[in-house]
Amino acid sequence: MRANQMRRMRLTMKQNLDQLGGLFARSPGVIAALALTLCVSPRSAQGSFHFMQIEQVIASVDGDSTAQAIQLRMRSGGQDQVSRAKLRVFDANGRNPIVLIDFDTNVPAAAAGRRILIASERFSSYTHPAAEPDYVMQNLIPVDYLICGSLVFQNDEETLLVWRLSWGGLGYTGSTTGAQTNDDDLEFGPPFDDPLPGDGFAALQFQGTADHKSESNVTDYVLSNGAGLFTNNANASFTVTELQCPNDPQDDMDGDRICGDVDNCPTTANGDQADFDNDGRGDECDICPFESQTATDATLCPDDDDDGSSGDDDNGTPDDGSDDPDDPADGTDDDPDGSGPDDDGGDDGGTDDDGSDTTDDNGSSGGNGRMCGFGMVPVLLFATAMRLFNIRGRTRLSPI
Repeated sequence: MRANQMRRMRLTMKQNLDQLGGLFARSPGVIAALALTLCVSPRSAQGSFHFMQIEQVIASVDGDSTAQAIQLRMRSGGQDQVSRAKLRVFDANGRNPIVLIDFDTNVPAAAAGRRILIASERFSSYTHPAAEPDYVMQNLIPVDYLICGSLVFQNDEETLLVWRLSWGGLGYTGSTTGAQTNDDDLEFGPPFDDPLPGDGFAALQFQGTADHKSESNVTDYVLSNGAGLFTNNANASFTVTELQCPNDPQDDMDGDRICGDVDNCPTTANGDQADFDNDGRGDECDICPFESQTATDATLCPDDDDDGSSGDDDNGTPDDGSDDPDDPADGTDDDPDGSGPDDDGGDDGGTDDDGSDTTDDNGSSGGNGRMCGFGMVPVLLFATAMRLFNIRGRTRLSPI
């Protein structure tokens, strides 16, 4: 009986295959439609951004590591849906990833070969004309990643690594793999031999055309022949050059790489632009760096924190208006030991620093003189000895 069932199943399968073959013979379009479905469906499922190259990178311009740019290039049409992707960079060991940008919008142009420019805010100061990136980097590539590291373009879920660029030669020991859509053997390595460029104006460039897949970073990438040329999604191009200050007649006279029209100390070098009091004048050239007003003489700095001294005398320590034991500017003896807060190096909010809540130590506390440190040891030893003596004495007098 079982043999008969098997014969009937084989006969049914043969009849079905004969019918399917007849359908394909009568309708060649069915085959084409099926083939198209098989080819397109995987791409649609993964999203229209995964045929993409990291075409060009510059991580420092003329030594300024705050001027960075990354250029992507579409390997085929319809790769504009980058809102589902992000760029991350890894250190020399392939660890400690940093998100440089998590795209939240798409680009308008989606033809094969179109570029997408991602740059830092400072990058436009080093291009002619001033660069107009499609996206501004949310974080910079750290300086200590520039010697050896890896840059990846991937989906938001981090399950599809579209393209990888690694650098630093043997100094980079992390992963070099990526998606087969852009590298046939899934291996984007070995890494480019050298660090990312940064001392001049050259960029690291992919040498293949837009439709090329990766073979290996070490052979695919070379330094640009001369200054880097970056292009955005609108096909506008920008040449990397020396610092450009079109609105600064003095052309950065203090040499801190900040144009004078936006420099908070235009005649004093201060690349970090630190401004403690947020008055628009950098600390390096602010006579009253800890006060929110300006003055022509430090002795005239206003006393904004109401501690009785001019702003520069108290190193910017503000009075927060409370009896905070760590606030030396409020003039309050918080631990009631008879001594002001500056005498005992910071009070404990009601408890004297020597373990007593009274004023019987005439102002001595944890941060003041004779009763702190080893000076307290003899007193403690004596008190302990007396207690032991009393206990033993009572023990001897007690009945057994």
